[in-house]
Amino acid sequence: TTDALTFGVSRTYDIIDSLGNKVSKTASVTNGSLAYTATYPSYVGTTVASCIGYIVSISLSIHYLKKNINFDYKKIFSTFRDILPAIICMIIPIAISKMYIKYDYNYLTSVLSLIIHGLIGGVIYLIITYRSGSINNIFGKEFVDKILKKLHLLKG
Repeated sequence: TTDALTFGVSRTYDIIDSLGNKVSKTASVTNGSLAYTATYPSYVGTTVASCIGYIVSISLSIHYLKKNINFDYKKIFSTFRDILPAIICMIIPIAISKMYIKYDYNYLTSVLSLIIHGLIGGVIYLIITYRSGSINNIFGKEFVDKILKKLHLLKG
């Protein structure tokens, strides 16, 4: 396992060296973002750093796939464009309800809040994606109809 770890670390450095100036720019953005979160609780900095890390990782993966095997991302981006309104419509009611419904947060109320907001967001998302037809594009009409029949929401 030590050899595999050494190979992984050295391969990571090779990739970073090949990226050159891009990495230093990303590091500057990351450091600036983390400095901004210094006035917030520690989990905010961790969350921001994780988000930046994932964004950089996914962006580099997309770049290398496009560069090395000419992968076509039009279908992925069109699917994302189709579900983006549903995501926004899901976030807005949850954000509004969290502003106006205040709990004295402890373990039980946190779990209840998670369940309530998760159900609200999930139902809104599923309704909007079903009505717009984008859920059929993602999972396939036959699969969606099969699930709806099992839930007795579609007559078959």
